[in-house]
Amino acid sequence: MAPGPLSARVAGLCQEVGHRLGGPTQAQVFDVRRRLSEPLRVAIAGRLKSGKSTLVNALIGRRVAPTEVGECTRIVTQFRYGTADRVDVVRRDGTRVSLPLDESGMIPQRLGVPRSEISYV
Repeated sequence: MAPGPLSARVAGLCQEVGHRLGGPTQAQVFDVRRRLSEPLRVAIAGRLKSGKSTLVNALIGRRVAPTEVGECTRIVTQFRYGTADRVDVVRRDGTRVSLPLDESGMIPQRLGVPRSEISYV
């Protein structure tokens, strides 16, 4: 996805100004330019049962985050567009376990890794 006009202008300014700077300031300006090309990240936080998963599902356009009567989302979860419908469980040691979505197309309830070992999904 190409950056919008404002992002493109800011990236151009970072490129132009960054070469005139030195040291840590130059590195910070180039970091801003790099981050402008990354996908937008949206953090959703809220109280228990406040509709966070429902909002995520609405933004994605399909049901992937469970929305049940009890607490559903206890682990930091990142959603990303990709070619494969899968869940990557990232352990605290950096290793990954890939799982398919469950039969209803959602994140499986059992991730095969103890919750205490999970960094994020």
